[in-house]
Amino acid sequence: MSEKIEKLRMFLIQYIDELTPCGGGGGMPDLPEFDLYAVDYLDFAQVELEKNTSVSLINCVSHLKRAMDCQLDTFLFVYNLYNITAKKNLKFEKKLDFLNDIGVFNSRVLVRINTIRNRMEHKFEIPKITDIEMYFDLVSAFVAILQSLIVFTLESSLEYEYSKGSFSIFYSSDEPSVVVRIYEDTGVEYRIVANTSNMFEFTYFFKVWFLLVQSGGFASNKYILRKLDEGINFV
Repeated sequence: MSEKIEKLRMFLIQYIDELTPCGGGGGMPDLPEFDLYAVDYLDFAQVELEKNTSVSLINCVSHLKRAMDCQLDTFLFVYNLYNITAKKNLKFEKKLDFLNDIGVFNSRVLVRINTIRNRMEHKFEIPKITDIEMYFDLVSAFVAILQSLIVFTLESSLEYEYSKGSFSIFYSSDEPSVVVRIYEDTGVEYRIVANTSNMFEFTYFFKVWFLLVQSGGFASNKYILRKLDEGINFV
C-alpha cells in the first residue's frame, strides 16, 4: 500500500465519525457530443424487442451492447478519463474493473452482465427472448446508475470540519486527479494528490471521493470503512 493511500486511509479510520460537512461545490458535467447516446440505443432495443422476430432479437442485442459501450464512454468522458483509456486501448472488461474498484457496481453484477453479453455475441444462435429481457433490464440499470454518477460531478468538492481542523476532497477533471487537504488547527497542512500517473492510487482516491459523495444519505460510515480495504484490480 502506498504512503498516500495509507495516509488517507488512516485519517478516515480515525476521524470519519467526526467529519461534519461544512461546504462543497461543483459544476455542470462536460458531456461528449455524440450523435446518439445510451438512452437512444435503449429506445432502439425496446422497439426491436417488441417486434419479437429472429432478426429483431439479434438487432436488440446489438443495440444493448452499444448502449453499454456508449454510457461507459460517456462516464469516462465526463471524468476526463476517456482519452486515457483510449490510449491504453483498454477493453470493455478492463473498464468494468474500474467501475468495480471504485464501488459503482459489485463484481457479481458485472460478471453477470458480461457473461450474458459474451454468450449472445459469440454463439451463432438466435438469443432467447427470456435472456434478452434479462439483458435489457440489466443494461437499463447499468445506464441509469452511470447517469446518476454523471450528475454527481455537481458535487465534485466536499469539505468537512472535525475536532482538530478541516478536511476536503476534490475531484479535478482537468488533469484528472483527486486532491485531499487536511488542515490542523496547529497550522499543519497536508495536501495529497493522486493522479493517473499512478492508476492504483488514483483509483483508490476516486473510490474514497465517490464513497464520501454517497455519505450524505446513501452510505453509513461503517459501510465506507469496510470498502476502504477492498482490493483494486484496475491498473
